[in-house]
Amino acid sequence: MSQPLHQIHVGFSPEEDRLQLCISTSTHEMHFWLTRRFVKLLWPGLRNAIEVTAKLVTDAHVDPISKAPMHDAMQQQTPSQPTTNPLTANAKETPLGPLPVLVTRARLDPIPDGRYLVGLNPQQSNGIEMVMESRHLLALSRLLSDAVAKTDWELMLSLPSGNQASNYGSGVSCQVESNYKFN
Repeated sequence: MSQPLHQIHVGFSPEEDRLQLCISTSTHEMHFWLTRRFVKLLWPGLRNAIEVTAKLVTDAHVDPISKAPMHDAMQQQTPSQPTTNPLTANAKETPLGPLPVLVTRARLDPIPDGRYLVGLNPQQSNGIEMVMESRHLLALSRLLSDAVAKTDWELMLSLPSGNQASNYGSGVSCQVESNYKFN
């Protein structure tokens, strides 16, 4: 099954001491638990992918003006602080079940067209695989970093500080165009 990815939301559950990652399409919704240990192991791969992409953009001498419309559009999508999870506004099918799945394995592989294959899997049972652009990885990284900042995990999830990486995707609400499939 392959559908466009509509929205990603990351929040902290103090009761569970975990991050809840919600991934939504127009008709489906998947919920995942991310532990401190898992986020700590995942972060270097996400950061590396962002650094590689930022270097490629810098090496290609992309004119910053050509990126301005995309950056402006991302700024316009910045949501105000929601009081409820925006993904639960409309009832959707939950193919992985109604409860969040504890992610224990991840996959983050570059593919030849410049995008990344991202897989999130529990120890047993099904997970998902998504194809994401590098800007979506940066947006996901920002969401994770913001959520971790609200915890007492004592993790410092810093993003690359280069010109391209520091502003690319800031303020994005992470509504993305990607595809996912169930494993």
